Amino acid sequence: MSCCVWCGPARHRTRAMLSSVRRVSTGCAWRVSRVDSVEQTIYPSVKPKFPPGQWGDLGNKLAWQYYEEGEEFTRLPNVEERVVRVCASNIRSEWDVFGNETVKTHRLWQLQPLHLAANVLPFQQYVTKCHVLRELPALYQSMEVDDLLPTVRSRVGELIAFHEERRMQSRPVSGPGESRTRELVRELVRLVLSLQSGPSVSQSQMWEDVRVEGFWKRCGYRGIPARGTLHPDSRVLGFQFKGRAAVQVKASLPLAPNVPLDSRLVSEAPIPSCPYSPASFGMFSARCLPSLVPGHWFGDPCEFSRVSVYASDELSEVERRFGPAEVDRQRVGSAVVSGMAELSAQAHFLGFSLWKDVTYPLVTQTVLTDGRDWTLATFQLNSLLLWKDDVANPRRNLCWVSQPLRCKGASCRA
Repeated sequence: MSCCVWCGPARHRTRAMLSSVRRVSTGCAWRVSRVDSVEQTIYPSVKPKFPPGQWGDLGNKLAWQYYEEGEEFTRLPNVEERVVRVCASNIRSEWDVFGNETVKTHRLWQLQPLHLAANVLPFQQYVTKCHVLRELPALYQSMEVDDLLPTVRSRVGELIAFHEERRMQSRPVSGPGESRTRELVRELVRLVLSLQSGPSVSQSQMWEDVRVEGFWKRCGYRGIPARGTLHPDSRVLGFQFKGRAAVQVKASLPLAPNVPLDSRLVSEAPIPSCPYSPASFGMFSARCLPSLVPGHWFGDPCEFSRVSVYASDELSEVERRFGPAEVDRQRVGSAVVSGMAELSAQAHFLGFSLWKDVTYPLVTQTVLTDGRDWTLATFQLNSLLLWKDDVANPRRNLCWVSQPLRCKGASCRA
Protein backbone atom coordinates (compact mmCIF):
# COMPACT_ATOMS: atom_id res chain seq x y z
CA MET A 1 0.00 0.00 0.00
CA SER A 2 1.42 3.32 -1.01
CA CYS A 3 2.01 6.06 1.53
CA CYS A 4 2.32 9.82 1.27
CA VAL A 5 5.68 11.40 2.16
CA TRP A 6 3.97 13.16 5.03
CA CYS A 7 2.72 9.95 6.45
CA GLY A 8 4.34 7.32 8.57
CA PRO A 9 8.07 7.18 9.32
CA ALA A 10 8.95 9.35 6.34
CA ARG A 11 6.95 12.20 7.83
CA HIS A 12 8.95 12.06 11.04
CA ARG A 13 12.24 12.01 9.14
CA THR A 14 11.24 15.06 7.12
CA ARG A 15 10.19 17.00 10.21
CA ALA A 16 13.55 16.20 11.85
CA MET A 17 15.41 17.47 8.75
CA LEU A 18 13.42 20.71 8.69
CA SER A 19 14.05 21.34 12.38
CA SER A 20 17.80 20.83 11.89
CA VAL A 21 17.79 23.22 8.94
CA ARG A 22 16.03 25.84 11.07
CA ARG A 23 18.62 25.44 13.80
CA VAL A 24 21.50 25.75 11.34
CA SER A 25 19.87 28.73 9.66
CA THR A 26 19.39 30.39 13.02
CA GLY A 27 23.02 29.78 13.87
CA CYS A 28 24.18 31.19 10.55
CA ALA A 29 22.04 34.27 11.02
CA TRP A 30 23.57 34.80 14.45
CA ARG A 31 27.07 34.48 13.04
CA VAL A 32 26.35 36.86 10.18
CA SER A 33 24.98 39.40 12.59
CA ARG A 34 28.25 39.27 14.55
CA VAL A 35 30.32 39.74 11.37
CA ASP A 36 28.20 42.75 10.41
CA SER A 37 28.90 44.36 13.76
CA VAL A 38 32.68 44.41 13.13
CA GLU A 39 33.67 47.88 11.91
CA GLN A 40 37.18 47.04 10.65
CA THR A 41 37.85 45.10 7.47
CA ILE A 42 38.69 41.44 7.87
CA TYR A 43 40.95 41.40 4.75
CA PRO A 44 44.68 42.39 4.89
CA SER A 45 45.84 45.35 2.78
CA VAL A 46 47.19 44.42 -0.64
CA LYS A 47 50.93 45.18 -1.05
CA PRO A 48 51.52 47.25 -4.19
CA LYS A 49 53.82 45.95 -6.86
CA PHE A 50 56.34 48.79 -6.34
CA PRO A 51 57.08 50.89 -3.25
CA PRO A 52 56.59 54.67 -3.24
CA GLY A 53 59.01 56.60 -5.42
CA GLN A 54 60.56 56.29 -8.89
CA TRP A 55 62.41 53.03 -9.67
CA GLY A 56 63.12 53.09 -13.41
CA ASP A 57 64.27 49.72 -14.76
CA LEU A 58 64.51 48.07 -11.34
CA GLY A 59 62.41 44.98 -10.76
CA ASN A 60 59.83 45.04 -7.98
CA LYS A 61 61.84 42.74 -5.68
CA LEU A 62 64.95 44.92 -5.90
CA ALA A 63 62.87 48.07 -5.50
CA TRP A 64 61.30 46.74 -2.30
CA GLN A 65 64.70 45.70 -0.98
CA TYR A 66 66.15 49.18 -1.54
CA TYR A 67 63.03 50.74 -0.03
CA GLU A 68 63.16 48.57 3.10
CA GLU A 69 66.87 49.29 3.53
CA GLY A 70 66.09 52.99 3.34
CA GLU A 71 63.31 52.69 5.90
CA GLU A 72 65.66 50.87 8.26
CA PHE A 73 68.26 53.60 7.74
CA THR A 74 65.77 56.40 8.42
CA ARG A 75 64.72 54.87 11.73
CA LEU A 76 68.25 55.15 13.15
CA PRO A 77 68.32 58.00 15.70
CA ASN A 78 71.65 59.77 14.96
CA VAL A 79 74.16 60.40 12.20
CA GLU A 80 76.90 58.23 13.70
CA GLU A 81 74.69 55.14 13.60
CA ARG A 82 73.58 55.97 10.08
CA VAL A 83 77.18 56.19 8.80
CA VAL A 84 77.96 52.87 10.48
CA ARG A 85 74.88 51.37 8.81
CA VAL A 86 76.11 52.54 5.39
CA CYS A 87 79.52 50.97 5.97
CA ALA A 88 77.97 47.75 7.30
CA SER A 89 75.86 47.41 4.14
CA ASN A 90 79.02 46.09 2.45
CA ILE A 91 79.26 43.10 4.83
CA ARG A 92 77.38 39.83 4.95
CA SER A 93 77.73 37.10 7.58
CA GLU A 94 77.15 33.45 6.77
CA TRP A 95 77.01 30.41 9.08
CA ASP A 96 77.84 26.84 8.15
CA VAL A 97 76.16 23.71 9.53
CA PHE A 98 78.52 23.73 12.52
CA GLY A 99 77.62 27.31 13.50
CA ASN A 100 80.91 28.86 12.33
CA GLU A 101 80.51 32.43 11.08
CA THR A 102 82.11 33.66 7.87
CA VAL A 103 82.17 37.40 7.14
CA LYS A 104 82.24 38.38 3.49
CA THR A 105 83.01 41.85 2.18
CA HIS A 106 82.10 43.25 -1.21
CA ARG A 107 84.92 44.46 -3.44
CA LEU A 108 85.09 48.20 -4.00
CA TRP A 109 86.86 49.79 -6.94
CA GLN A 110 89.57 52.13 -5.69
CA LEU A 111 89.85 55.71 -6.98
CA GLN A 112 92.64 58.23 -6.37
CA PRO A 113 93.09 61.95 -7.08
CA LEU A 114 95.35 61.18 -10.04
CA HIS A 115 95.29 58.01 -12.10
CA LEU A 116 98.30 57.24 -14.29
CA ALA A 117 96.37 56.14 -17.37
CA ALA A 118 95.40 57.81 -20.63
CA ASN A 119 91.91 59.09 -21.51
CA VAL A 120 90.32 58.17 -18.19
CA LEU A 121 88.22 61.36 -17.90
CA PRO A 122 85.03 59.93 -19.53
CA PHE A 123 85.14 57.04 -17.07
CA GLN A 124 85.54 59.44 -14.13
CA GLN A 125 82.59 61.51 -15.34
CA TYR A 126 80.44 58.42 -15.78
CA VAL A 127 81.06 56.90 -12.35
CA THR A 128 80.31 60.25 -10.68
CA LYS A 129 77.45 61.12 -13.09
CA CYS A 130 79.09 64.52 -13.52
CA HIS A 131 78.82 67.08 -16.29
CA VAL A 132 81.95 69.22 -16.70
CA LEU A 133 81.97 72.89 -17.72
CA ARG A 134 85.32 74.39 -18.68
CA GLU A 135 84.74 77.77 -17.07
CA LEU A 136 83.96 79.04 -13.60
CA PRO A 137 80.37 80.02 -12.71
CA ALA A 138 79.18 83.55 -13.31
CA LEU A 139 79.15 84.09 -9.54
CA TYR A 140 82.95 84.21 -9.55
CA GLN A 141 83.01 86.88 -12.22
CA SER A 142 80.89 89.25 -10.11
CA MET A 143 82.92 89.08 -6.89
CA GLU A 144 84.26 92.40 -5.54
CA VAL A 145 87.97 91.77 -5.05
CA ASP A 146 89.47 94.92 -6.57
CA ASP A 147 90.53 96.35 -3.20
CA LEU A 148 92.25 93.15 -2.12
CA LEU A 149 93.67 91.98 -5.43
CA PRO A 150 96.77 94.26 -5.74
CA THR A 151 98.05 93.39 -2.25
CA VAL A 152 97.38 89.68 -2.60
CA ARG A 153 98.89 89.51 -6.08
CA SER A 154 102.09 91.20 -4.96
CA ARG A 155 102.58 89.03 -1.87
CA VAL A 156 101.61 85.82 -3.63
CA GLY A 157 103.94 86.61 -6.51
CA GLU A 158 106.84 87.09 -4.10
CA LEU A 159 106.10 83.78 -2.40
CA ILE A 160 105.85 81.87 -5.68
CA ALA A 161 109.07 83.45 -6.95
CA PHE A 162 110.86 82.45 -3.74
CA HIS A 163 109.78 78.81 -4.07
CA GLU A 164 110.60 78.80 -7.76
CA GLU A 165 114.13 79.90 -6.90
CA ARG A 166 114.41 77.11 -4.35
CA ARG A 167 113.18 74.66 -6.95
CA MET A 168 115.80 75.80 -9.45
CA GLN A 169 118.55 75.51 -6.84
CA SER A 170 117.26 72.06 -5.77
CA ARG A 171 117.25 72.97 -2.11
CA PRO A 172 115.78 70.30 0.18
CA VAL A 173 112.37 70.81 1.71
CA SER A 174 111.80 71.22 5.43
CA GLY A 175 110.80 67.70 6.48
CA PRO A 176 111.06 64.04 5.46
CA GLY A 177 108.43 62.94 2.99
CA GLU A 178 107.54 66.57 2.29
CA SER A 179 107.16 68.02 -1.21
CA ARG A 180 107.92 71.54 -2.34
CA THR A 181 104.41 71.87 -3.70
CA ARG A 182 102.79 71.03 -0.35
CA GLU A 183 105.09 73.47 1.44
CA LEU A 184 104.19 76.20 -1.07
CA VAL A 185 100.46 75.49 -0.76
CA ARG A 186 100.48 75.74 3.04
CA GLU A 187 102.40 79.00 3.09
CA LEU A 188 100.23 80.43 0.32
CA VAL A 189 96.93 79.63 2.07
CA ARG A 190 98.20 81.06 5.36
CA LEU A 191 99.23 84.22 3.53
CA VAL A 192 95.88 84.69 1.78
CA LEU A 193 93.93 84.11 5.00
CA SER A 194 96.10 86.61 6.87
CA LEU A 195 95.39 89.31 4.28
CA GLN A 196 91.61 88.94 4.64
CA SER A 197 89.28 89.96 7.44
CA GLY A 198 85.68 89.45 8.51
CA PRO A 199 83.70 86.73 10.28
CA SER A 200 83.95 84.33 7.34
CA VAL A 201 87.72 84.18 7.87
CA SER A 202 87.95 84.55 11.65
CA GLN A 203 85.46 81.71 12.20
CA SER A 204 87.03 79.31 9.70
CA GLN A 205 89.51 76.49 10.27
CA MET A 206 92.59 75.52 8.29
CA TRP A 207 93.80 71.95 8.35
CA GLU A 208 96.87 70.39 6.76
CA ASP A 209 97.36 66.93 5.27
CA VAL A 210 93.62 66.18 5.45
CA ARG A 211 92.04 62.77 4.82
CA VAL A 212 89.31 62.88 2.18
CA GLU A 213 87.50 59.57 1.63
CA GLY A 214 84.17 58.96 -0.07
CA PHE A 215 82.00 56.02 -1.12
CA TRP A 216 79.15 55.70 -3.61
CA LYS A 217 77.51 53.23 -6.00
CA ARG A 218 76.92 53.62 -9.73
CA CYS A 219 74.51 51.74 -11.96
CA GLY A 220 74.79 50.93 -15.67
CA TYR A 221 77.14 47.95 -15.50
CA ARG A 222 74.72 45.31 -16.71
CA GLY A 223 76.58 42.26 -17.95
CA ILE A 224 79.80 43.08 -16.07
CA PRO A 225 80.42 40.53 -13.29
CA ALA A 226 80.90 42.41 -10.02
CA ARG A 227 83.45 40.31 -8.18
CA GLY A 228 82.26 39.41 -4.72
CA THR A 229 78.85 41.05 -5.13
CA LEU A 230 76.69 40.65 -2.05
CA HIS A 231 73.75 42.75 -3.15
CA PRO A 232 71.48 41.10 -5.76
CA ASP A 233 71.56 44.24 -7.92
CA SER A 234 74.15 43.21 -10.51
CA ARG A 235 73.86 46.56 -12.37
CA VAL A 236 75.70 48.38 -9.60
CA LEU A 237 79.39 48.70 -8.73
CA GLY A 238 80.79 50.32 -5.58
CA PHE A 239 83.56 52.93 -5.70
CA GLN A 240 85.87 54.10 -2.90
CA PHE A 241 87.99 57.25 -3.14
CA LYS A 242 90.95 57.84 -0.83
CA GLY A 243 93.13 60.92 -1.00
CA ARG A 244 94.80 63.61 1.06
CA ALA A 245 94.38 67.33 0.57
CA ALA A 246 97.47 69.39 1.28
CA VAL A 247 95.27 72.08 2.88
CA GLN A 248 91.57 72.33 3.62
CA VAL A 249 89.71 75.41 4.84
CA LYS A 250 86.34 74.76 6.53
CA ALA A 251 83.57 76.93 7.95
CA SER A 252 80.32 76.57 9.86
CA LEU A 253 78.10 77.63 6.95
CA PRO A 254 77.86 76.04 3.49
CA LEU A 255 78.70 77.66 0.19
CA ALA A 256 75.82 78.93 -1.91
CA PRO A 257 74.81 76.64 -4.81
CA ASN A 258 75.91 77.65 -8.28
CA VAL A 259 72.58 76.56 -9.84
CA PRO A 260 69.30 75.43 -8.19
CA LEU A 261 68.15 71.81 -8.18
CA ASP A 262 65.31 72.58 -10.58
CA SER A 263 67.72 73.96 -13.20
CA ARG A 264 67.64 72.34 -16.63
CA LEU A 265 71.40 71.97 -16.39
CA VAL A 266 70.93 69.62 -13.42
CA SER A 267 68.38 67.41 -15.17
CA GLU A 268 69.46 67.54 -18.82
CA ALA A 269 73.25 68.08 -18.98
CA PRO A 270 74.94 65.35 -21.07
CA ILE A 271 77.09 62.70 -19.39
CA PRO A 272 79.61 60.56 -21.31
CA SER A 273 78.43 56.97 -21.66
CA CYS A 274 81.24 54.76 -20.41
CA PRO A 275 79.72 51.62 -18.85
CA TYR A 276 82.90 49.59 -19.16
CA SER A 277 84.68 47.57 -16.54
CA PRO A 278 86.96 49.71 -14.34
CA ALA A 279 89.66 47.10 -14.88
CA SER A 280 89.93 48.22 -18.51
CA PHE A 281 91.16 51.61 -17.21
CA GLY A 282 93.76 50.06 -14.92
CA MET A 283 91.61 50.27 -11.78
CA PHE A 284 91.85 47.64 -9.07
CA SER A 285 89.33 46.46 -6.52
CA ALA A 286 89.80 45.52 -2.89
CA ARG A 287 87.72 43.82 -0.22
CA CYS A 288 87.30 46.62 2.29
CA LEU A 289 84.73 48.48 4.32
CA PRO A 290 83.48 51.77 2.87
CA SER A 291 84.98 54.82 4.54
CA LEU A 292 83.47 58.30 4.68
CA VAL A 293 85.75 61.14 5.81
CA PRO A 294 84.98 64.67 4.55
CA GLY A 295 87.98 66.15 6.38
CA HIS A 296 86.48 66.37 9.88
CA TRP A 297 84.78 64.19 12.50
CA PHE A 298 81.33 64.26 14.03
CA GLY A 299 80.54 67.31 16.13
CA ASP A 300 83.04 69.68 14.50
CA PRO A 301 81.44 73.16 14.37
CA CYS A 302 83.15 73.86 11.03
CA GLU A 303 81.60 71.04 9.01
CA PHE A 304 81.39 72.65 5.57
CA SER A 305 84.36 72.77 3.24
CA ARG A 306 85.27 76.08 1.63
CA VAL A 307 88.30 75.00 -0.38
CA SER A 308 90.56 71.95 -0.63
CA VAL A 309 93.99 72.25 -2.21
CA TYR A 310 95.68 69.18 -3.70
CA ALA A 311 99.38 68.98 -4.54
CA SER A 312 99.61 67.28 -7.94
CA ASP A 313 103.30 66.45 -8.13
CA GLU A 314 102.60 63.36 -10.28
CA LEU A 315 101.55 65.53 -13.23
CA SER A 316 105.14 65.66 -14.47
CA GLU A 317 105.08 61.87 -14.80
CA VAL A 318 101.75 62.05 -16.64
CA GLU A 319 103.23 64.55 -19.11
CA ARG A 320 106.30 62.37 -19.64
CA ARG A 321 104.18 59.29 -20.38
CA PHE A 322 101.16 60.65 -22.27
CA GLY A 323 101.94 64.21 -23.33
CA PRO A 324 100.67 67.66 -22.28
CA ALA A 325 97.09 67.15 -23.51
CA GLU A 326 96.57 64.33 -21.03
CA VAL A 327 97.82 66.55 -18.18
CA ASP A 328 94.83 68.86 -18.60
CA ARG A 329 92.40 65.93 -18.67
CA GLN A 330 94.00 64.56 -15.51
CA ARG A 331 93.45 67.89 -13.74
CA VAL A 332 89.77 67.88 -14.69
CA GLY A 333 89.32 64.25 -13.64
CA SER A 334 91.02 64.90 -10.32
CA ALA A 335 88.66 67.80 -9.61
CA VAL A 336 85.67 65.58 -10.45
CA VAL A 337 86.49 62.52 -8.31
CA SER A 338 87.91 64.46 -5.35
CA GLY A 339 84.90 66.80 -5.28
CA MET A 340 82.49 63.87 -5.50
CA ALA A 341 84.27 62.02 -2.68
CA GLU A 342 84.41 65.00 -0.36
CA LEU A 343 80.76 65.96 -0.81
CA SER A 344 79.44 62.39 -0.67
CA ALA A 345 81.09 62.00 2.73
CA GLN A 346 79.81 65.45 3.73
CA ALA A 347 76.26 64.46 2.75
CA HIS A 348 76.40 61.31 4.87
CA PHE A 349 77.61 63.38 7.85
CA LEU A 350 74.52 65.57 7.36
CA GLY A 351 72.14 62.59 7.49
CA PHE A 352 71.73 61.83 3.78
CA SER A 353 72.71 58.50 2.26
CA LEU A 354 72.47 56.08 -0.65
CA TRP A 355 68.77 55.70 0.22
CA LYS A 356 67.92 59.27 1.24
CA ASP A 357 68.98 61.79 -1.39
CA VAL A 358 70.15 65.34 -0.68
CA THR A 359 67.38 67.93 -0.49
CA TYR A 360 69.65 70.87 -1.35
CA PRO A 361 72.91 71.13 -3.35
CA LEU A 362 76.27 70.83 -1.60
CA VAL A 363 79.21 72.80 -3.01
CA THR A 364 82.96 72.70 -2.52
CA GLN A 365 85.93 74.41 -4.17
CA THR A 366 89.09 72.64 -5.29
CA VAL A 367 92.53 73.89 -6.27
CA LEU A 368 95.02 71.60 -8.03
CA THR A 369 98.63 72.63 -8.51
CA ASP A 370 102.09 71.27 -9.11
CA GLY A 371 103.63 74.53 -7.94
CA ARG A 372 103.61 76.12 -11.38
CA ASP A 373 100.20 75.56 -12.97
CA TRP A 374 97.04 76.24 -10.93
CA THR A 375 93.60 74.86 -11.78
CA LEU A 376 90.51 76.15 -9.98
CA ALA A 377 87.30 74.11 -9.76
CA THR A 378 83.98 74.01 -7.96
CA PHE A 379 81.91 70.84 -7.61
CA GLN A 380 78.17 70.79 -6.89
CA LEU A 381 76.63 67.58 -5.55
CA ASN A 382 73.00 67.27 -6.67
CA SER A 383 72.37 63.57 -6.04
CA LEU A 384 73.75 60.56 -4.18
CA LEU A 385 71.35 58.05 -5.75
CA LEU A 386 73.66 57.11 -8.60
CA TRP A 387 72.48 53.49 -8.40
CA LYS A 388 69.21 54.61 -10.04
CA ASP A 389 69.00 55.06 -13.80
CA ASP A 390 68.30 58.39 -15.51
CA VAL A 391 64.56 57.73 -15.67
CA ALA A 392 64.22 57.27 -11.92
CA ASN A 393 66.84 59.89 -11.04
CA PRO A 394 67.53 62.51 -13.75
CA ARG A 395 69.77 64.68 -11.54
CA ARG A 396 73.37 65.21 -12.65
CA ASN A 397 76.28 66.42 -10.57
CA LEU A 398 78.16 69.43 -11.93
CA CYS A 399 81.79 70.51 -11.94
CA TRP A 400 83.13 73.83 -13.21
CA VAL A 401 86.87 73.74 -14.04
CA SER A 402 89.00 76.69 -15.13
CA GLN A 403 91.77 76.62 -17.65
CA PRO A 404 95.19 76.14 -15.97
CA LEU A 405 96.95 79.30 -14.85
CA ARG A 406 100.73 79.45 -15.18
CA CYS A 407 102.12 81.54 -12.33
CA LYS A 408 105.70 82.75 -12.42
CA GLY A 409 106.70 85.48 -10.03
CA ALA A 410 104.05 88.15 -9.83
CA SER A 411 102.37 87.27 -13.13
CA CYS A 412 99.72 84.63 -13.84
CA ARG A 413 98.40 83.80 -17.27
CA ALA A 414 96.09 81.17 -18.74
